Formats: sequence, structure tokens, C-alpha cells
Amino acid sequence: MNAYGKTRISAGREFSATAQRNIQFTSVDTSSGSRTFLLAGGNILDFALDRVTVQTHYHKKGYTRDKWIQSTPSFHRSDGSISSIASGIQDLFGTQFKGKEAHVHGTMGVNFRETHDSHEHESVSKKENGLFRKSKQSHTKSFSAQSKGADLKFEDSVKVTSSKDITLVNVNIQAPKTVLTSLEGVVRILLGTNQSSMSSMEMRSNGFWQKQSSKIEEHQTFSASQFSGDVEIRAKEALLQAIKGKPLEFIDRITIVNGKITHDFVEELHQYESHSTEGPTAALAMLVAIAITLATSGAGTAVGSAAAEGMGLATAATAAVAATTTTAGAALQGMVVGSFTGLCSQAGVALLSAKGDLGEALKSVMSTNTLKSLAVSVAAAGVISGVANAFEIPTVGGDCFGNHLKYHSLRVGVETVFRGKGIDIEDMGRSVAMSTAGGFLAHKIGMLRAEKIINSSAHKVLHGFLGGPWVPVLLKIPRLVL
Repeated sequence: MNAYGKTRISAGREFSATAQRNIQFTSVDTSSGSRTFLLAGGNILDFALDRVTVQTHYHKKGYTRDKWIQSTPSFHRSDGSISSIASGIQDLFGTQFKGKEAHVHGTMGVNFRETHDSHEHESVSKKENGLFRKSKQSHTKSFSAQSKGADLKFEDSVKVTSSKDITLVNVNIQAPKTVLTSLEGVVRILLGTNQSSMSSMEMRSNGFWQKQSSKIEEHQTFSASQFSGDVEIRAKEALLQAIKGKPLEFIDRITIVNGKITHDFVEELHQYESHSTEGPTAALAMLVAIAITLATSGAGTAVGSAAAEGMGLATAATAAVAATTTTAGAALQGMVVGSFTGLCSQAGVALLSAKGDLGEALKSVMSTNTLKSLAVSVAAAGVISGVANAFEIPTVGGDCFGNHLKYHSLRVGVETVFRGKGIDIEDMGRSVAMSTAGGFLAHKIGMLRAEKIINSSAHKVLHGFLGGPWVPVLLKIPRLVL
């Protein structure tokens, strides 16, 4: 026999259902005037029906989504008695009963199982405005599940019998007396499990500085069974599960006959985690690297060397090695200059990320990843200088746009190979175009200052604009290190 999905069965006097094999209900309501009698040659299975509701709301900044799952069990009521007899197992999921007296029997076992009502929530929002693309993004998710056990309300007694185990999870039995009899098995009265969790992530950025924070919460609590009257257990063993430090409310009303009581204490779980990180954006890190490059004469970059030339700064890095016309000498010079400039740039960015903490900055600079990056920069600089010398490719473009194009085509190609991130012709083309134009224009700005056509303030403003992070943003071109 099968009855499904809020089927209503009503009898003025007696409702009786028998089956040679199984009886299966799913969220069924039955009622009778004098008696309800269920008899199965196999199992009696009584499932709850999950009703799902989903609601999504979209707004200008994002959306919110909620999902509710409500567990709806069967409900059997009678003005008289209710008897449910199975030769196999009785599996009852949150089933509700109401009447004068009840007898539930499953030869192979009786299980009063829990169901859960749950709620999921998700919220996503993003706000962005301003010239420097000040933004705030947040993403929050939460989940909760509440245990629901069987509910039995009877004026007289409730009797549950089996040859095997009897298990009750988070039941609520309102009756003057409850008798649980297991001839060969164990009677278990267990806790229902409730769960809740929450995770949130927030990212803030103003174009130059970014901060990310996250929080995670996880909770697991328990719900204990309730008995309004006395509880008599007839079994070789009764296992009672309880929350550590919280004795069961009905513990003093339990009597066990010819058996022992075993206690199982569990602890609730409450976990909290929070993390926060902040540091410069790629744009600000690039500006710091450019500033340091300018301070060291910008060895190895078009904007740095041209700008330093226009500002009349001493070439600290270049002064460290003597000029040479051989390919090997040029490669060595390039490696020395590249290592000096790369180390200065990474040290400056590390110091900025550490908020001025010299010790933390030093740890960052000496990290394995930083040293690997520096080694790649040194090797690439050496190859670029060596190849440029061998094929007479000028490393300083001067007034010739073609010289800038040759050098930066070589530089981008060599650095792409050394970085080992794959070859993307489109990205390489953009990088060459940006670097060539940047180097050529930086040289022109330097010459304007050298010829005293513009003053020092205008010179710095023009260089700042040329190297600023907003130029590639406005052009919809990915930011490239010049």
C-alpha cells in the first residue's frame, strides 16, 4: 500500500489498512472516530515530504537569494487507539500521532527518525564609483537546519515493542506513561542534530590600496527528547545520549527493568574564524617600482631611463659597471644593472606592503618566491643586453621611434619566455606597443626639460601622468610594467 503527498484519509469509526508486504506513507493525514489499525507483513515506512521555496531578489548592486525547505511529516489521529504493527521494520520520519493510546511494533526494529527544516541565504553586492575606481564587494552565505522529531500526544499510554533495537531521535512524547520494550536488542534515546554556518567576504579597494576580510562561523547543537510522564525501559541495555554538562530533563523518571543504562555525552561545536589582509594594488605597486627605478636611473626600463635622463639624475646602477662593447660584457652589465634595479623595486614594494615595517619587508624580499623572481629578472636582463649588443639593437631609443620598437620587441619576447607563462601574441603586441610608446614619449618629456622648454614641476606632472595606472584603464588595456 502506498499513499503519497498530503493524501487525506478519514473514517467515521475505524480506519484499517493491511498489506502482505509493505505499507508506505509520505506526508499522509489519517483520522478515525474509534480506532486506527495498520498491519504490514513487511515494513511500515512513513516519510516526510520536503516542500521547497526559493526567492531571489535582484537590485542595482547585486542580489539576495533565499531557499527554504520545510519538512512535512504524516499525521495520524484518532479519537480512540492507534496500532501500527509490522513484521519487518518500522521507519517513521518525524511522524505525528494523537489519540487515547498507542501501540507501535516492529519485529525487526522500530526507528523514530528526525527530519530537518532548513534555510539557505546568499547575498552578493558590489559598489564602484569615483575616478580611482573606489569599490566595495561583499558576499555572504548562511545555512541553518533545525531538527524535527516524532511527536506523540496520547491521553493514556504509549507502548513501543520490538524483538530488535528501538531508536528514538529527538522525540516529543506527551503521555502519562511510555513503555519501551526490546526483547533482544538495545533501546537508544538519541539527540537531534541542529546545524548552522555563516561565511562572509568583503573586499575594499580605492585603486591604490586594497583590503580583504573574511569571517566563518560554524555551529552544531543538539535537541533532546521530551517525555511528559514516566518512562519504563525493558531491555538488556538503554543508551541515553545527552549534551555534556546538561542532564536529560526526564532522567529521574526513567526506570529500567532487567538491564543497564549507558550514558553517551556529546559536546556542542562552536567555531569562529576571521582573516584580514591588505596591501597595495597592482597599480600602486607599479608606481612604487617606477619611482624606485627613477631613483636608480631606471636601468632596464624605457620610462625609467628616459625620465631619469630628463631629470638629470645620476645613474647609480650604471656607475657600478664599466661600459663595454663585447656581447659577453653587455650581458654581464645587463645582469648587474637588472639585479640592482629589480632588488630595489621589490624592496620598495615589500616595504610598502609591510606598512613600513623594515623587518617584515626584509623577510618578504628574502623569500623564495622573491629570490626566484629576482633571478628570472637578472637572467632576462643579461640575455636582453647580450642579444641587443650582438645584433646592434640600441638599448636607449633616443629620438628614433624604430629603435624603441626594436628594443621593446626584444625585451617583451625574452621576458615572456623567461616568465614561462605561455605565449599570447595579442598580449605581447599590447605590451610592445605600450612600452614603445611609453619609452618614446618619456624620452621626449625628458628632452623638453633638458632644453628648458618646461619647468621641473611640469616635467614631473607629465611623467606622473604617463606612468599612471589610469592610462591603461581608460584605454581598456591590461596594465603593463614598462
